[in-house]
Amino acid sequence: MRQLPALWIALHITCVICGAQVAHLELVAPGRLPARWARWNAAVRRLYTQCRDPAQWWLIVESEHYTNGSGENITAEHAAQMRDAFAYPRRHTRVRNAALPGDAGFCPHCDVPYCPRHWTGPSGQERTCPLGHTP
Repeated sequence: MRQLPALWIALHITCVICGAQVAHLELVAPGRLPARWARWNAAVRRLYTQCRDPAQWWLIVESEHYTNGSGENITAEHAAQMRDAFAYPRRHTRVRNAALPGDAGFCPHCDVPYCPRHWTGPSGQERTCPLGHTP
């Protein structure tokens, strides 16, 4: 069986405890439209069209630590790095290599993601996972 190339990759990282979304990432292949295109209003579509380099990959990120709106152009190398980081089984070390701010909620010791509600500690200070690990 021949594998077809992906037109886009949409990934929802969820908290291992409650299932809340920790991060949403979408990789869009060159010349393709994002999965959420049909839900975007005319202003967002226009901004996307103006900013998009059709020869490059497009990355959309929504998380507590980083959001890039309707997305940004990235190189094929960076797209491959993101794909590799979030392939199964997902591991903190691979996610960290993708250089995503906040590591998509992954605890480096537990090797699983937690939502902001389950990372505890004073705001602006180092927080701990439910098992007491610090990032």
